Amino acid sequence: MNQSPYLAMILSKLDEVKADWKELFTAPFSISEVLDLLKSLVEAAEAVITDPGSGEDKHNAVREAFYYLDDKYHIVKMIDDAISLPFFLEPFDGAAIRGAIDLVIVAMVKIFNATIWKGKE
Repeated sequence: MNQSPYLAMILSKLDEVKADWKELFTAPFSISEVLDLLKSLVEAAEAVITDPGSGEDKHNAVREAFYYLDDKYHIVKMIDDAISLPFFLEPFDGAAIRGAIDLVIVAMVKIFNATIWKGKE
């Protein structure tokens, strides 16, 4: 997969909150910290991608940034470990978690886009 031109800018924009990432990626793990991380990624995407009609670009950039961090810190695995499911569902929970994260990103991008650009167009 080709890296979007926004990934480096979004991660650079988040440099000031990197200390918070260490908290996120150490015990005790909390799902609310993942939501805070996603919110920070969406805010950074809003700052970097300034076209009001670029919701899909923002969604893709946030998803790419999240999975970049997931590759480094195994966030999805931590979520998976925090949620106990019956053994027969375990093979599918990683995909379900990724799908849920994608839906959260879509919702956050829509909310931020509607809030920031309302009345500016």
